Amino acid sequence: MKINLLEHKLLTRHEVLALLSIKKTKLYNDIKKGFLPPPVRIGATRRWRLAEIEAYLELWNSNRRVLVSV
Repeated sequence: MKINLLEHKLLTRHEVLALLSIKKTKLYNDIKKGFLPPPVRIGATRRWRLAEIEAYLELWNSNRRVLVSV
């Protein structure tokens, strides 16, 4: 059985902010609203799953394409 390590990669807050091009306040507001997944807690640290952030980006891009084509 092969494991896709990228599927299980965990991102820091700074990596998520850079990937999404947003500020910290927007990140936590979108988590509170349910738009973004909450981080995984590992001890005192928080990490986001790369696969979940990529899924969010894909959904955002597909919604954007629908709005632009209307």
